[in-house]
Amino acid sequence: NTYSIPDSPGIRAPGKRTSDTFSERMGSACANPWTESGVTYGLLVIEIPLLAEASGFVGMADEVISVEADEELRLARAIKRGMDPQDAKNRLARQATDEQRRKIANVVIDNNGSLEALEQQVESWYTDRVNEHMFFSADS
Repeated sequence: NTYSIPDSPGIRAPGKRTSDTFSERMGSACANPWTESGVTYGLLVIEIPLLAEASGFVGMADEVISVEADEELRLARAIKRGMDPQDAKNRLARQATDEQRRKIANVVIDNNGSLEALEQQVESWYTDRVNEHMFFSADS
């Protein structure tokens, strides 16, 4: 099952920053999958692209994973997806550095290779956690 947080960019209460509104939605949404389903154990993955910049959520996680790629590759991928090159450079410049992300991460996954290589790393991480009984797989 997946649970999505409603996306409403640019919508915020008067006098609040967009990041404040996002934080409120995120905090509320994190509890909903567990309280709505009655699940007492399992795996909940929350993708927060700017976690290092909004680090207040770090304490909510048992583990933080940073998926990293070289800056040149991130830039090339953004441009390939249709982003204006200067906009992509500006966005990268405003983001946390790899070093800042590593400081809050328990695990770093390398995304410089193929999709298959990335999937192998994620599968390995997942298998390790199931073996450590950190959470239970659907087959348990």
